[in-house]
Amino acid sequence: MVYSTAKAQERISLAEFEEMLLEKPEHEKWELIDGRVYRSMVGARIEHHDIVSNIHRALDRHIEKKGLGCRVLRETFFLKADSADLSALPDLMVHCGEIPAGATFINDPVALFEVSSQLSDKRDRVDKRLAYQQVPSLDAYVIVALDRMLVDVYARDAENKERWLTAQLAAPDDEIALASLDFTLPLREVCRGVLGGETPKS
Repeated sequence: MVYSTAKAQERISLAEFEEMLLEKPEHEKWELIDGRVYRSMVGARIEHHDIVSNIHRALDRHIEKKGLGCRVLRETFFLKADSADLSALPDLMVHCGEIPAGATFINDPVALFEVSSQLSDKRDRVDKRLAYQQVPSLDAYVIVALDRMLVDVYARDAENKERWLTAQLAAPDDEIALASLDFTLPLREVCRGVLGGETPKS
């Protein structure tokens, strides 16, 4: 994906961004992060697709096994927050509870995942992270590197909701741990079929 934003761009509100979307070309992806519009081209590398699919499948299996009232949403579904001037399309979101019929966005995910390339790395680690951490319901934000086995986990401290704990994972047996979902996933499963991870069995 190629990302761009206007130079010296003024901040706009979520309502103003919603009006702008009426003019968005079909081949572009627009997001509002902290009141600033970021544009990218629709489409991603196969490695990006594979990593997202690996995590999605693992979450789905876990949610079904545990009988959790949660679901996993992919990047065609919006995360919106008026208070943070945020309208984003995370690679994966985990939401617990009911979603009304016909909904096109949520504002209360418990976990977010982004697969980060060299082009999007700063935005994912700084701009999006700071915006996402303003979402009250969010317990964890996970950034997965596209070109190497590296994962950063930002988890809200259960005893101090204003504090975020960080962990960097880089070994195949290191595990992503989401305490609120009682979920763990080793990096070798995240990178299955990609970056030297285990190859899927036929």
